[in-house]
Amino acid sequence: MEDAALWGLDLSAEELEPDVGAVWQDNVPAVEAFLACQTQWRWVPRYGARDRATGLDYAGCDVALKMAGIKATQELWEQFQVIELAAKAALNEG
Repeated sequence: MEDAALWGLDLSAEELEPDVGAVWQDNVPAVEAFLACQTQWRWVPRYGARDRATGLDYAGCDVALKMAGIKATQELWEQFQVIELAAKAALNEG
């Protein structure tokens, strides 16, 4: 809580959703959108090395989001891409 306060974040009990776990309520729609697209990764095979994730296939994500009933707004898409970049970095570690 003290760390959050240093960044100007108020994490009072009213703002935390106990059923969501470690995801802040404001981020839940973006996480749900990302999870709807989690099988849409593009990979580049590399001889003698691990395959490398290049990012999500946005055409596939468009279909996945529509099938999940998720409307992709500009704000949602920006949050979605933040998650994508972090996931891509994690997938390509090592």
